[in-house]
Amino acid sequence: MTGPSKTFSHAMQALACLARRECAHGMIRAIASCSGVPAPYLVKIIKRLQAAGIVACKRGQGGGVWLLRSPRHISALQVYEAVEGPDARPGPAAPDGSVWNAFWMAEQERLRSRLARLSLASLATPCRPNRVKSAAPSARRIAA
Repeated sequence: MTGPSKTFSHAMQALACLARRECAHGMIRAIASCSGVPAPYLVKIIKRLQAAGIVACKRGQGGGVWLLRSPRHISALQVYEAVEGPDARPGPAAPDGSVWNAFWMAEQERLRSRLARLSLASLATPCRPNRVKSAAPSARRIAA
């Protein structure tokens, strides 16, 4: 069984950070730190979310990334379709003609329905920046 794609998981993590009051108008570095998503990968995800009308971005002074709608009005399905494509089907796929085909089609529809009901607001929790651990003191002494 496969779980959600890395891209979808990262998109949801980043949006959950933006949904928090303290991160509501975030810079890419801050969102990357909060969500644990590498900044270069996050930029690609943000572009897809912007094209789908989920976020807006502005460069330079006073810039950042922000949600275009309330987190209550952004579903996980909208995010999934933004990053995976509108015709993407969540979950594993059975080969055409497989005896499992009808089963997986029904499961994909069930999952789409659940994603449609899951709002971004339900996932927003306090921001916990991911910090890179510094080298141990003994390693710093040796390197110095």
